[in-house]
Amino acid sequence: MKAQDVFDGMDDPSLEPAGVGPGAAHKPATDPEHPHPGQWRLNHVQLSNWGTFHGTHDLAISSKGFFLTGGPGTGKSTLLDAVSALLTPPRALHFNAAASDAGPRQTKNRRTVASYVRGAWAMHYDAATGEFSQEVLRDKTTLSVVTLRYGNGQGDTLQLSRMFLLQAGHTSDSDVKSLYVISSKPYDVSDLRPFVGTTIEGRELEKTLEGTETFRQFREYRARFSQILGIPDEKALGLLHKIQSAKELGDVNALLRDYMLDEPRTFDLADQALANFQNLSEVYDALVTARKQRDTLLVLREADATWREARSRGSELVDRRNDIDTFSARHLVSLLAAEKERLVRDQDRLRAQRNRLSQDVSEAREDLAQLKEQRKNAGGGEIDDWKKQIAGLEVERDRRRERAMEFSGQLALLDLGTPSNEETFLSIQRDVQGLRSALEEAEKNEAQVQWEAEAKVREWARTLEDTRQELASLTSRASNLHSDDVALRDLLAERTGVSPSDLPFAAELLQVRQGDQEWTAAAEQALRGLARSILVPDRIYRAFAREIDGMKLRRRVSYNRINTNIKTAPKKLDPRALGTKIEIKDGEFHAWLSAEISSRMDYLCAESLEEFTKYPRAVLRSGQIKHSATRHEKNADRQINDRSNWVLGFDNRAKRAVFEQERTRAEQALFEAQARRRDLEKEATQRRHKLFALQAIQAVTWDDVDAASVARRIANLQDMVRAAEDGSSALTQIARQIDQVEMSINESDEELLEVVGQLGRVNEQLDQISERHLQAEAQIENRTLSEETVADLGARFRAIAPNLLLSNIDQVTKDASATLDAELMTLQKQTSRAEEDMRTAMREFSRQWPAEGADVDTSLEAAPEYLAILTRIEQEKLPDVEDRFFDFFTGNTLGDVQALATAIAREPAQIKKRLAKINELLAQVEFHQGRFLQLSMRPVHLAALDEFKQALGQAVNSTLENDLTLDRDMAEERFLALQYLMGIITKARTNDDLASRAILDVRRHVRFHAEEVNTEGEVVHAHQSGGPLSGGQNERLTTFCLAAALRYQLAGTGVDVPRYAPIIIDEAFSKGAGKFITAAMESFRHFGFQVVLANPGKNPQALAPFIGGVGVVSIREDRYSSVSLIDFIPAE
Repeated sequence: MKAQDVFDGMDDPSLEPAGVGPGAAHKPATDPEHPHPGQWRLNHVQLSNWGTFHGTHDLAISSKGFFLTGGPGTGKSTLLDAVSALLTPPRALHFNAAASDAGPRQTKNRRTVASYVRGAWAMHYDAATGEFSQEVLRDKTTLSVVTLRYGNGQGDTLQLSRMFLLQAGHTSDSDVKSLYVISSKPYDVSDLRPFVGTTIEGRELEKTLEGTETFRQFREYRARFSQILGIPDEKALGLLHKIQSAKELGDVNALLRDYMLDEPRTFDLADQALANFQNLSEVYDALVTARKQRDTLLVLREADATWREARSRGSELVDRRNDIDTFSARHLVSLLAAEKERLVRDQDRLRAQRNRLSQDVSEAREDLAQLKEQRKNAGGGEIDDWKKQIAGLEVERDRRRERAMEFSGQLALLDLGTPSNEETFLSIQRDVQGLRSALEEAEKNEAQVQWEAEAKVREWARTLEDTRQELASLTSRASNLHSDDVALRDLLAERTGVSPSDLPFAAELLQVRQGDQEWTAAAEQALRGLARSILVPDRIYRAFAREIDGMKLRRRVSYNRINTNIKTAPKKLDPRALGTKIEIKDGEFHAWLSAEISSRMDYLCAESLEEFTKYPRAVLRSGQIKHSATRHEKNADRQINDRSNWVLGFDNRAKRAVFEQERTRAEQALFEAQARRRDLEKEATQRRHKLFALQAIQAVTWDDVDAASVARRIANLQDMVRAAEDGSSALTQIARQIDQVEMSINESDEELLEVVGQLGRVNEQLDQISERHLQAEAQIENRTLSEETVADLGARFRAIAPNLLLSNIDQVTKDASATLDAELMTLQKQTSRAEEDMRTAMREFSRQWPAEGADVDTSLEAAPEYLAILTRIEQEKLPDVEDRFFDFFTGNTLGDVQALATAIAREPAQIKKRLAKINELLAQVEFHQGRFLQLSMRPVHLAALDEFKQALGQAVNSTLENDLTLDRDMAEERFLALQYLMGIITKARTNDDLASRAILDVRRHVRFHAEEVNTEGEVVHAHQSGGPLSGGQNERLTTFCLAAALRYQLAGTGVDVPRYAPIIIDEAFSKGAGKFITAAMESFRHFGFQVVLANPGKNPQALAPFIGGVGVVSIREDRYSSVSLIDFIPAE
């Protein structure tokens, strides 16, 4: 089997040979219809297996012009799309859009290279699957070829061919193998077919067929044929492709902007500015990072300085604390020596006084003995006996009186009166027995009642202490969690080496929204499990799990591993759901918590029990939760409504208020419990006193308290003594002397006793002082104090007491020690805070910049290494980055902005120059009789454009007004301002909408309109596309501008006609009347174009002066297209 037999649908037509080589101006004309010999014009089109053109089809094209007609759907656009496939870059290739069906089958019915190779002609609907599929003419391995043949009227030929190979079973464009062929001979598809097997053998084709070149890539192919045909650039090709469908030409503005004016330099300048600004931004980011690193480590440096100063000062204070006893002992030795001298002086004085008084008493006693002997000799012996009796009775009387007073007091304690006689006494004794029985019975329950009162005191004291501790903890943090939970979390964070804020409780990131607080109790109940769990980011999960696994916990810990990089869209909640009343704090856990809340908190907030029972999942304000149709839950009311147990909230101000109220309540309850305990203790004491009194009362007899009978006996004896003494004057005199001596002896004895007591006390004090003196001397022995220490401690002691005395030195020393201890405690707290600040700074530095601190831990011992990093940042890194930022900014960015501003300012003048050249061409052809078309432009005012120009102007003016090359602070300030401008430019380069692109596209900074001018240059009419003109007038206006623009693109203004003449227009002049068509075609002819028109509804006779042939496209069986020439007599 021959290779070509593999391809189905191939016929074997032959082509007439043609001339060879590019045209030359000096060669004689060979084509009578060719109006401009030497100009390339289309002569022939060949299609093979292209769309519904099954097999090979040839169409001869007149060099004068050609008209292609046929009914809708016959294949005209298919034929013209073949031309596009040869001349249009693949990336810009858009097959006839009108020919592709709209609607649900649009994607599958869209025309593509593959669908043309396959010969797709209809869509098939499969009712079973609901899918559409294409009906094709060629489903096996297929070779398709499209060929355009040009002649220059001087015997030269140029043929462009494209070969498409699609293997069986493949249907996408990416599966199509393609080869471009340029030849100087008219080769037929049959000549090309032998070089196709499983691939297209381009090299073999070049070797075999004379005058051929092959290309795999369109770029090289385009460069070659454009060079030969005289097509200056890809923009001209794009314009040729654009006008192929005249109804898609758009208005004059789009035509001039996209096809007449070159893409402005502003895009490249903007890209350059963005690229350099991106580099500058990276340097600025490095600068910001270096400053953040410096600022983070500056905290470490400050904390380190505080830590070192506190430790140094603490060491000094410890020394002071150790020296304070020695300092005090020095002063004590002096004070004790002085006191010792004073006591020795007192001791000597009191000893002399004691000796004198002893001598006086001894002499007085001798005198008293002599006087008593004299009284005895004078007959006073019986009187002495009576007096002895009186003395004994007086003692008994005083004893009974004293006992009676005690007895009366005991009776008064029991609210009983004092008895005046023995009968009353016996009655009281009987009453006392009954009272004692009643008190003893009450005493039996005393222990239980007092124990209960004591238990209440302990309970409220413990509650108050717990409340105070929790309140103190709440004051030092923002979390609502219990202090034990927070302490455990903080310990885990420290062990893991992260900040506690990296391990939040879920409750710390959730709170009930303002205005929905009535649902707080329900939210606390529903979220109690999640709220008390720790959120652990995935980056520290392993370290956290390892630490918690090695700890012995005294309370339950729950935690969730969170991948903060996964952003799961939360479930949409009913507006009445409890989850909608929960506010979530922004941060890395926001997305995860949002998903969790939407998943867990879909309980509907029921306003009544009826609603609660109706919904599948609901919650009441009381905290009752309905998890499902069967499972319900409600906690104890006190636990639900106890605000002290609530944990949700971004801060704990509300909870602190609750605990302050709880503290006040506990203080009041403790006060009342203590008062109750005191009352019970007082009652018990009174009861015991009464029992003691009753016992004492019952032990008393009447004789123990009857002092009156003894007083009467004494009075009788005293009467007898007076009667006897009054009978003798000598005894009276002696009695008087005895009384005086006894009185003197008593006074001296009392004074002696006082002196002896004072002397004993002085002796005791002297012993104590001597002992203290020895101890103090021993304490300061071999101990020295520096002058600085003496001055410091002296100032501290004087601040407490200006003068040191024995009476205050111990208290002053104690107070001074307490002051030092307080300072040491403060320094210890400062040291601890500084240590924590140091660890926090090192941990934060390592967390944010792990590479910088990869080899350093975060212990206090590592602080010098981090401080060394800080020094390098300050001395090396930061200055280097600042220098690079300043150099980048002043060297590139400012120049970029100024260049962009200059280009935008100058570009309108360049556009105006280009427009003048187009107007030169338009002035060559009448638009209406005696009138010519001229193009004008005016500026466009867009809000976004005005905003951009204002930002650009400010940037340039600021640069001009300030020499930023000298002011670094100003440069950084301007950089931040330029970020706004660069943001606008970035949007302009990345957004696809016209408003964004118009910012940089200076072609869109102006709007074009046409003016009709007469031969004197006066403006007769002004037109703008889309204005009040009719469809035909607009079409004519656009066509004239198109002809001039295309003429300019292909040949400029220095030659008569372009080297490349063919223009293909599909469905052209569909709205124009005959006179419009004639004028438009005349413009094309004037500019030297060969027009190939395709239109199903136009009479070719209207085009007769401008065409040399007519082709009719037809189709049979809705799938097989063909084209044939009809007899046509050109107009003379």
